Amino acid sequence: MKTTLVSALILIVSALSLAQADTLPRGRQIEIIENYMYVTGQTAQPSPQALEAAWSHPDRPPFKCGTPVLVDFILNRDKLDPVLLKALGAEFADRPTYTDEHTYDSPAGHFKIHYTTVGLDAVYRPGHDRDGDGVPDYVEDMALILDSVWVHIIDTLGFPPPPADSFYPSGGDDKYDIYISNLFGAVFGQTYFDSLSIDGPGSIRATSFIELENDYQEDVFSTYRNRPLDAVRVTCAHEFFHAVQFGIDFTEAEPVTPLLSRRYWMEMSAVWMEEEIYDDINDYYYYLPAFFCNPRLSIQQFNSTGDYHPYASVVLPIFLSEKFGRGIIRDIWLRCGELGSGPSFLIAAQLAIDSISGGAENWPSAFRDFALWNFFTGDRAWDAPEGIGYSEKKMYPAIYDTAIVENTEYPTLVLGNDNPRRPEHNSAAYVRLNHMRAIVVNDTTFWNCDSGSFSDSSCVDSTLVTDTTTGYEIMHIDDSVYSVYIGLGDGHPDHLIPPQPWGLNIVFRLDSIPDSFIVDQFFLPYQEPSNPNYTLLKILDPNQYRSVTMIISPASYRRGAYETPPYDYSLGYYIPERLDSTRIDTPIFIDSQFVDIPAAVLAPYPNPAVVSNMGEAPLRFKFQIPTDLYGNFIYYTDHNFSVDIFNVAGEFVRRLDTTVTPDRHDKQVEFVMAWDMKNERREEVASGVYIALGRVYCPDKGGLLLAEDKAKVAIVR
Repeated sequence: MKTTLVSALILIVSALSLAQADTLPRGRQIEIIENYMYVTGQTAQPSPQALEAAWSHPDRPPFKCGTPVLVDFILNRDKLDPVLLKALGAEFADRPTYTDEHTYDSPAGHFKIHYTTVGLDAVYRPGHDRDGDGVPDYVEDMALILDSVWVHIIDTLGFPPPPADSFYPSGGDDKYDIYISNLFGAVFGQTYFDSLSIDGPGSIRATSFIELENDYQEDVFSTYRNRPLDAVRVTCAHEFFHAVQFGIDFTEAEPVTPLLSRRYWMEMSAVWMEEEIYDDINDYYYYLPAFFCNPRLSIQQFNSTGDYHPYASVVLPIFLSEKFGRGIIRDIWLRCGELGSGPSFLIAAQLAIDSISGGAENWPSAFRDFALWNFFTGDRAWDAPEGIGYSEKKMYPAIYDTAIVENTEYPTLVLGNDNPRRPEHNSAAYVRLNHMRAIVVNDTTFWNCDSGSFSDSSCVDSTLVTDTTTGYEIMHIDDSVYSVYIGLGDGHPDHLIPPQPWGLNIVFRLDSIPDSFIVDQFFLPYQEPSNPNYTLLKILDPNQYRSVTMIISPASYRRGAYETPPYDYSLGYYIPERLDSTRIDTPIFIDSQFVDIPAAVLAPYPNPAVVSNMGEAPLRFKFQIPTDLYGNFIYYTDHNFSVDIFNVAGEFVRRLDTTVTPDRHDKQVEFVMAWDMKNERREEVASGVYIALGRVYCPDKGGLLLAEDKAKVAIVR
């Protein structure tokens, strides 16, 4: 059982005046104390706040880790009211001690395991001892697991080992201490601080020890019953990485109140380490619904012990490691240590991404990709475009339908200050536009709503829409294409603009093949309140799409932007077009002959060109432009075709150039360019053999070359 030091704790806090204790929120003090009592086995229930957070999620696996609770209590115990502590019956839990305690050093010498074979804390199957050395198999297997975890984290990934605790009496030797206890089904395991001043005043490194569950056989661990070693594996990976984190920077947390800090990066990266070392166990799958059920919640959220969202947010470090390489997690943590005391994750991630990508990427652009990857999971994973998505995306939940804002009637207007589905800082909103095949463009009648809503009494036909709450004009008629007007912010003069542009992914679902998707990416500039014009998104030929999904991700490395006020994260949008109800269920099919056609330079004709037989007709060069798997032109703007003509001596004769802009409804892919068989001076060329070099390229893609070929052509006069 644990050694209790109630008298010592009372001595520590008694020096503080009750007036000081009273300045701290009493409700938060109670929450910290009750959660601490729960993870240390002093009570059977966590705080009501923790239970409420847990029950708010669709799945309720066991609490993953007691470490955040312990850290909150240990760092703030001098601020807790001693009268309140006594009234609640809280006892300070020191290092565990056991009846008939034994110790076992791991084979590689990195760990000292403390355990017992009797009583409530007895290890799993204490009588099983396959080698007859007196040490239970459970302990020896745990030691081997711990050594392998050390090898992976320290030797393979290059993290610094946690600092040794041998410099003070309870630390014993240089080996890292592991205690096997009955955690009463509360948590998988937990890591304790024990010395916070190993580098002197202002130290951000801490020594620690770990407490692990003794058997994982309680009902709450039902998935691990009779196979506890898998639970040991993921817990050792998770908790030992906490020990490594504490040795780098135990202050990596966002302070919210005097008694509340968000340790989301600690937890999500510790869950990442489980997956990194034990890819086949996938314990973290149980937590993922907490993320995918509401992606508009910030990855900075950390509400209480029962909040699964930080654990489910493991998808963020998984994304970072799969996109930039697994070394980025170590890079971020080391930068957190270098940046000093306090929360540094977002800035450290920005610096790491910038460094690894050579300046080509930053936090907002990476987060935009992260939001896109999260769309192509579960049932949508099968349809992810090439290069998009997690390696295990098919096993993840899909973003819940309830988390995607559906639009099925147009015109529609959602004002930013009336939008309950707006995204938080460092999160994403998913807005789907359905029935695109029934959109009617070139409609010059729009709605003007005096009250900002589409009620019969307040809306009239107009060619201008105005947000009368602020008096801002938000759109003009543009009847050439399907238009979506996106507005960031409600124009409130006291709201500050977000610190960086918002990311925007556009996911086009083709109507011809409903399970095929095309993706485009942009950044949305936030308009100053003095110039709050909405951003115009143009969608060419909406009828070719079954739906269009906008993924909007406000992301920056300014951690304070999560707090509101001061930052304004209002999201409004206006869609002026209307629907033709007769076309909603009208299928549109493509002709397979136009599918997946490559760009090409085709043969000149006639060849030979006998002028006397051609009348006034020119010599022609044919070429074709590319289409994708769905019969859509790959490059929707101009395609250029050029032909450089030389004589057999290699002398330049003539340059021909043309541009084609096919109509999106036109399935023609072959085009011709004429040569009147004259040189640059417009003189007729002589009979002979000429060499033509043809190229198809796309100027709006930086002159991207699509096709090239040479041909000989004979001219006979």
